[in-house]
Amino acid sequence: MVTRQEEKEREGASVEAMADAISAAMPRLDAAEQRIAIGTYRLLADGEPVSTAAIATATNQPEDRVEKALNSWPGVYRDDDGRVVGFWGLTTARLDPEY
Repeated sequence: MVTRQEEKEREGASVEAMADAISAAMPRLDAAEQRIAIGTYRLLADGEPVSTAAIATATNQPEDRVEKALNSWPGVYRDDDGRVVGFWGLTTARLDPEY
């Protein structure tokens, strides 16, 4: 007879293993990058695309530093004008999920 735990192990990764994998995939942020990330979230929460210049102003960081950070991180989505429209799970774009 197979135990429930053995069934779970056969099914794939545990929740803990998945959490560890996700955590490992995220960049480690220094203090400036933390300000950039938080500032980006705050600006996107207004519901409009955000320019690099706006993020730089809001976070008191040089624009080239903001651009470098955004370009190096996964999960940053931009529109045709280069403005951030999606960032680590938050988006200004209308989502149209398929069922």
